[in-house]
Amino acid sequence: MNELVSVIIPVFNRADSVGAAIQSVINQEYRPLEVIVIDDGSTDDIRGVVSPFLQENDELSISYYYQDNRGVSAARNAGIAKCKGKYVSFLDSDDVLLPLKINYQVNILIKNNADVCYGKVRYQSPEASYINDPQRPNINPVKQFLLFENITQLDSWLFSKELINNHKLQFREGCSWGGDNEFLVKVLFLVKNNEHK
Repeated sequence: MNELVSVIIPVFNRADSVGAAIQSVINQEYRPLEVIVIDDGSTDDIRGVVSPFLQENDELSISYYYQDNRGVSAARNAGIAKCKGKYVSFLDSDDVLLPLKINYQVNILIKNNADVCYGKVRYQSPEASYINDPQRPNINPVKQFLLFENITQLDSWLFSKELINNHKLQFREGCSWGGDNEFLVKVLFLVKNNEHK
């Protein structure tokens, strides 16, 4: 049987897009999945959008939590505290996952006995569309990351929950910019192995 994967979705005033983010997790080929939506003090109708998705069964669990506005890092940390999966993924509320993303990455982590996996991201807007091309990690992935050679959006990563728990990793609360990058640098210092495609 597959291990549980937790997907944490922090959201603030994204009622227009969070439904598509949740649906992209539901559309994943992989099971079992746990989706944790952390509403960071939104003033629009996030609860109304999320409510029809809420469910609890062996294959798919989707839950919603509200907290006073404390920022995206605090919302991600709240999700980490609540998640039960062996693996953890973060998804921004205005982004979507391709259907094979989690299945593919779990297989890579198992095959390589790795702590973390990252990959490409397709950026799309009415003005432009492109796919980033992070480089394969080398002997110094932290240096690569800091030189923007393997930098890629947080949504594209999958983490071992054991790595997060063992090192008490969290996102820096109150950080107005780059909190996800700081988290990723800490992760890259600690991983035993990593892979990307």
